Amino acid sequence: MNCINTAGHHEMHNLWEWYDSELTLRCAIVTGAKGGKKEAFCAGQDLKEWHTSLKTPTSTTAAEGPSHPPSGFAGLSQRTGKKPIITAISGLTLGGGFELTLNADLTLCTPTSTFSLPESLIGVAAFAGALPRLTLLVGLPRASELAYTGRV
Repeated sequence: MNCINTAGHHEMHNLWEWYDSELTLRCAIVTGAKGGKKEAFCAGQDLKEWHTSLKTPTSTTAAEGPSHPPSGFAGLSQRTGKKPIITAISGLTLGGGFELTLNADLTLCTPTSTFSLPESLIGVAAFAGALPRLTLLVGLPRASELAYTGRV
C-alpha cells in the first residue's frame, strides 16, 4: 500500500534536493505504485518498522520511532524548495499519505479516492504538518472531525 519506511523518507529527501537543483525540471508528479489487494496512493508511515523501532531502538529513542530527514515526512513537510509538486491520487490515501498530499502544491484525484487520518485509531497523532494545513483547507470543525475520529 506504498507505505514509506525510514530509508524511503531519506530517499525522497534526496530526490527533492536533486529536483530543486536540476535546472531543466519545472514540476514533479508523485503517484502511488500499482499492486496489492487494494489500490492505494500511500498508506503513510511503515508501521511495522515503526513498532519494531519502538521495541529495539537504533539511531532514535524508543519514544520517537524512526527518524525523518531534515525536510520531514516524505521529504516534504519541512521542504524549503520552491518548485511545484503535484500528487496524482487513485485509491486509499491514509495517514502520512494524506499528509504527503497536504504538503504538495496541487492534488489531482480520481472520484473513488479516499482520504483519512486514522492515527487517532491507534493512539498516535498526525505529526507531519497535516493538521494546520487541513484546518486551513477545510476549516477547524471538519479537520477536527477527521483527526479525532479517523473517518474517511
